[in-house]
Order: sequence, then structure tokens, then C-alpha cells
Amino acid sequence: MPASRMRSCQSRYHQLAERNKTLQAELANLTAHSKQLEGERNQSERELLSLDEHNHHLVENIRATDRGDTLPAALETQLSNLTQKHRELRYDERNGAIQIDPDVLFVRGKAQLRPAAGEMLAQFGSLLREADENSIRVLIVAPHDFAAGANRVERSDIKLSVDRAVAVRDFFKSWGIPEDRLGISSYGPAQVATGRAEAGPAGTTRPVEVFLLSPQVPVVGWNEASAAFHR
Repeated sequence: MPASRMRSCQSRYHQLAERNKTLQAELANLTAHSKQLEGERNQSERELLSLDEHNHHLVENIRATDRGDTLPAALETQLSNLTQKHRELRYDERNGAIQIDPDVLFVRGKAQLRPAAGEMLAQFGSLLREADENSIRVLIVAPHDFAAGANRVERSDIKLSVDRAVAVRDFFKSWGIPEDRLGISSYGPAQVATGRAEAGPAGTTRPVEVFLLSPQVPVVGWNEASAAFHR
């Protein structure tokens, strides 16, 4: 083999060897970065699970509270009349919750309210505004579920449920309900659903729930008595 050819091959060999070292270093960096991202993802999932469990206890505490006659009788009558007029609504007298099918409220897969839901929510908002003298508070709770075919809740599903609760809250704010009377929450697949839409397999639709609470019912962030629920 000519000497020039030999030198060319040796030069190419050294180039490839250096390139191989560079690629190995990049691979090591990518492997380390991948492990870091996996650790961050696992931490985020643990935090989401903790938040889901906290919301689960919050909603269960509200459901389990013995309401007695905490809501004015006139308001309960108005709620009953409203649900008679709008079959999309269901009023659960045991816990003061209005239950609404999310497919009735929202464009599928979005936090955008359907135009057809406007009249129903407007009448509901007017009723709540008139209840201002009783300081009735409103907790809007939206569910997040497994997407069809999935085996866990994605962060995008949780964000969608929170965005939907915010959309309903903002609608009520636009009808003159003070912001300090409005709260939002979300619950996941571990939450036991009540009423018309029972907990079920992946993809099952569960209701958005609007809890009407008297000032005496403690809720975290609304009054100091709420601490008793979490001791």
C-alpha cells in the first residue's frame, strides 16, 4: 500500500476514534439527563398523588358533613325548582351539591363552556347571587379521569379538570358572585363519585359538582375551623 494511502487511512481512523469518544461522552450525558428527568417525573407524580389524596379528603369531608338545615329552606326550594327546569342538573340534598355532566357543560376535551350551557348556568348564577345575604359559599369540584386506554392520569388531564373548575368559577364571578365566596378543587380516580355518574372504568364520565356551603361548614382556606378536619 502506498505511504500516502496509509497516512490517509490512519488520519481517517484517528478522526473516527475522536468522533466515537465524543459520541460516547454525549451518550453518557444524555443517560445522566434521562435519569434526572425520570427522577423529576417520579417526584411530580408523587406530588400529584399527594394533591389528589388531599382533594379526596377535602371533598369526602364535605360530603360527610351533617348539613342539617344549614342552607335556607327558600334556597333549597329554588334549587329543587331549578333542577326540575333543567334536567341536566341534579341536586343532592344530602350534601348540598349540584351535579352536572361535564359533556353538557364543556366542549369535549376542552375547558370551553358550551353556548347551550350558558342559560342554565346564568339562572344558577342568579340564584347564587340572590343568596349573598346568607353568605352561601360555592365550591366547584371538577373530576379528572383516566383517558380511554390509559392506565394512569396524565398531568394534562389534571390541568384540564382544574381549568374547567376555573371556567365555571369565572362564569359565576361574571354574574356578580364575590370571589371570596368561590372556591375550586379537583378529584381523581381514587375519589368515590356519587349520584348519577358512578365511578367506573377508564373513560367513564363523572359529574362536575357545585357544593353550596353555609359559613358554618369549614373548608380549608375559608376559615380557621377547617383545621379540625385535618388533625
